[in-house]
Amino acid sequence: MTLHLAPSKQSPWPYGDPTIHVRRLDSDAVAVLLSGEIDIACANRVREALGRIASVTRDTVVDLSAATFLDATGLGLLCHARNAARAHAGRLATVCPAGQPLRVLRTADMARTLLVRPTLAEALAAIRGLPGLAA
Repeated sequence: MTLHLAPSKQSPWPYGDPTIHVRRLDSDAVAVLLSGEIDIACANRVREALGRIASVTRDTVVDLSAATFLDATGLGLLCHARNAARAHAGRLATVCPAGQPLRVLRTADMARTLLVRPTLAEALAAIRGLPGLAA
């Protein structure tokens, strides 16, 4: 099942409001695709969505493959999502293959903490501690 949360019509910003797609991968895992700019303009929507997801699934993979921008607020959202997942005995990994979002994650030294991997398969392997891909 896919849940699609379209950009907010009340956004005060003329650009950057991301689209959030949620897809159940299996009985224990959900993928959340964030596209567009992940910044202060969308913080409340993204935080709410990730918090709700953490409360109903064990494994969450945040996919930034379609994200065009990530700032410090976006980093905070990912950390908040990780903490929310852990509070519900869950786990979180991040897909981020390249581009500005990956540079920000590496510069902030968060790639290891947020289990950043280039593909969904590698992120799932990392989150589940499968040998070979989890390192």
